[in-house]
Amino acid sequence: MKVVTIAGGKDPDEAVREDPAKFRKAVTDAMPIYDYFIDSALSRFDRITASGKKKISGELIPILTRIENPVVQAHYVKKIAGVLDVGEQVITESMKRNQLSDATSGVAPQTSGIQKDPFNPQERLELYILALILQTNTAECYTELKSGFDLADFTQSGVKRVLEELGRYLENNPKFLIRDFFDSLPKELNSLLDQAFLWDISDIIEDDELVAREWNKSTREFRRQVIKRKVKELSGQVEILEKSDGSVSPEELNVKIAQLTDELRSLEKQVQV
Repeated sequence: MKVVTIAGGKDPDEAVREDPAKFRKAVTDAMPIYDYFIDSALSRFDRITASGKKKISGELIPILTRIENPVVQAHYVKKIAGVLDVGEQVITESMKRNQLSDATSGVAPQTSGIQKDPFNPQERLELYILALILQTNTAECYTELKSGFDLADFTQSGVKRVLEELGRYLENNPKFLIRDFFDSLPKELNSLLDQAFLWDISDIIEDDELVAREWNKSTREFRRQVIKRKVKELSGQVEILEKSDGSVSPEELNVKIAQLTDELRSLEKQVQV
């Protein structure tokens, strides 16, 4: 998790509308959540005085104890010890006391407040493909997607509708502008568009080769999922026909299943990069 700092205290919607490029840079420069907590505490309390150190440690120690990854936790133990000018052992001992206090006071486990991902893996893949389209070479990616897939292949209705709206937008606008496209969408799709446009792909977006590789990898996986779903659907139809009176032959469906299976095997043999 990272924190985006928006200049002027504006909300994300207003910031995107006013200057999409500036907001995207803010997202790219987003600060890891734990660094944000540290900076926030240091900006409000005096780390030189004993009283200030007590307030800073009192705010940060409970956060440190809830970091599950031991390497990440050790990194921040060292960082906080450095900014407070105390030994790392002092911080680790404080963490142990905090954990003991939580255990004896009946504090709920740290996972209790974690929300489940609202999307299943297939839906997340579809949303990620939409994110790549919106944040990279929009017109080119959309054209390539339409040439290789039917929008009916998308299982998530919201993504499908955004793509349909994007197709209409690109027909009438030679240049893609996220602000204009956002304004053209039905309001019920705004939240989904936000999720896709703000998906953090800062590690690849400045490198055309990495973008192309990620696009190919994602669409290849999407095609694999589509074929698997079609094979399953056709197999079900064959089973129904075989149980019927025999007036309709399942042979054509079997041929189609064989073709799709061959394509699926070919996809699965490709190296995932």
